[in-house]
Amino acid sequence: MLVNFVVKNFGPFRDEAILTMTAQKGNEHPENYVETETNGRILTSAAIFGPNASGKTYIVKALAHLQSMVLFPGVPNTQIEHYNPFRLSKDTNKAPTMMNIRFIAEDVLYDYAISFNGERILTERLYHYPKGRRAEVFTRNLDAFDFGRSTGAAALISKFTSPNTTGIFAAAQFNNEICTKVHKWFLNDLMIITNPDENALLGLFINRIKNDEDLKKKAISAMKIADFPITDIYGVIKKKKVQYLQGLTPQIKGLTMAAGGEEMSEYELYLTHDVGTEGLTPEDKKFPIGLESAGTVRFLSMIVPIMDALTYGKTLIIDEFGQKLHCRVSEWIVEMFCDARYNTGGGQLIFNTQSTHLMTQDLFRRDQIYLVSKNEKGEAELFSISDFGERKDKVILASYLDGKYGAVPFIDEGTIL
Repeated sequence: MLVNFVVKNFGPFRDEAILTMTAQKGNEHPENYVETETNGRILTSAAIFGPNASGKTYIVKALAHLQSMVLFPGVPNTQIEHYNPFRLSKDTNKAPTMMNIRFIAEDVLYDYAISFNGERILTERLYHYPKGRRAEVFTRNLDAFDFGRSTGAAALISKFTSPNTTGIFAAAQFNNEICTKVHKWFLNDLMIITNPDENALLGLFINRIKNDEDLKKKAISAMKIADFPITDIYGVIKKKKVQYLQGLTPQIKGLTMAAGGEEMSEYELYLTHDVGTEGLTPEDKKFPIGLESAGTVRFLSMIVPIMDALTYGKTLIIDEFGQKLHCRVSEWIVEMFCDARYNTGGGQLIFNTQSTHLMTQDLFRRDQIYLVSKNEKGEAELFSISDFGERKDKVILASYLDGKYGAVPFIDEGTIL
């Protein structure tokens, strides 16, 4: 479970932006958090609101970039592509980006921090808390690693880790037990959907339901509950010659074949509709995914990540949640993460959205509602409603739309185009 995430000097966030999933004091919505031995009450969901171009997506991007740096090595002698400092100040446009993440994996709390610029990783440190006591795993200063008593490991990793590769990745490749667990959490338990490639997500869905009949049944059940009239799903992935694939321009086909890609995977997905018209055969009721609505495609593409988070206790982070979905469908997805009957694994859902109908105390506690605003210098700030000390019976949405908390667009309605 994610406990908190801090990022500084990244995108529009010049100063620290802190997203915490630790529940504050207050007895409202006890179903919205789980009790942990390692870090007390941890929230199962959080929503980030704010106007367009305020910086909401950069919170998701920062987590996605950190995940990528942990999971994959840097290409030697290249820039760190994830370096994106606050550009509107001479004090920060070449200063390091800093990130810090705390999470729980297998009932142990981990605390990982990193700083980097465009050229290299500058510092790293990893702590873990076995039996509740902090223990240092390693620290890094430029190319020098310190693994405590494991001087041999430190020397080996220092020698073979490039300046733009994280120590977590390097140590995991050398089978360091603790770093391997951290690497696995980023790989298996942190799921991030940003600017979704729905084709890739649907391909994942097809692969999973081919080998998991129970998942397929749950997906069909979820679609029925959400009022999508679907009774069956059938999918297959085929290898096809690149030149015969539809939807690719001749230029892309040529470049792919020139790079040695003679074949690519193409999926076929069909949904059987629940209609009562007499005389229709099952084949008549089967529609290819290309004929389905954008909302159907969006919902279906998110089914596997949602089910995995609920069942296995994973952390799911979604950029532009609610896009293409009816408001009641979005609400129902959030409600599942607050219901122990669905959320059997203690999963988390964190998202940004423009859907202000979700900003309601019927769904969220005050410490689950985050806002992002940007000042006249272009600096973004992340804060929660609980920072304002509002009463729990305060109608948050009305106050937000009235501009009490900021983080709303100012529209000069008197100006003529």
